[in-house]
Amino acid sequence: MSDELSDAIFDIVSLPFFEKRLTSSQLKSSVDQSIALETLMFCSTNKDNDFDSFRGKDKENFIKFYNNQVDTEKIEIIKTAINKLDESLEEDVKIPKTSISVLCFAAYWICKDKKSFEKFALKVSEFLATYDNNTEYKDKLMNGTNSAESVRLRLDYWRNIIRELQ
Repeated sequence: MSDELSDAIFDIVSLPFFEKRLTSSQLKSSVDQSIALETLMFCSTNKDNDFDSFRGKDKENFIKFYNNQVDTEKIEIIKTAINKLDESLEEDVKIPKTSISVLCFAAYWICKDKKSFEKFALKVSEFLATYDNNTEYKDKLMNGTNSAESVRLRLDYWRNIIRELQ
């Protein structure tokens, strides 16, 4: 990993969000760094590059791709979005690990497109409050959480919500 990419990931994981929303064991096992990398992968997906799998080899391929083209403006929008997401949540709210990177990406998309963060925050709060009973969403995780299919389904779930927020 290049110094530039490593610095960008460190910059993201230094946000208070990660210490507040992750457990100490998750922090010890570098879940925060995985989330930062996954969020960057989502934010870098476009019609030419599809980074929709979180398997080890796919993360390695993304690192090779992104190593020398870190977009500092994108990093700043990600940081702003994660801070806004954090501020919009109750202090003691934990986010299921499988949903953190996609929520960070959704927050990024809201900030980048200058949509209503308040409306988005309400959808996130509703999602988290009903997560345990949300079979529509949880059924999408049945094929493993890192597979391209599972990642794409979670991403599409939030893309549909965001499209409704106009």
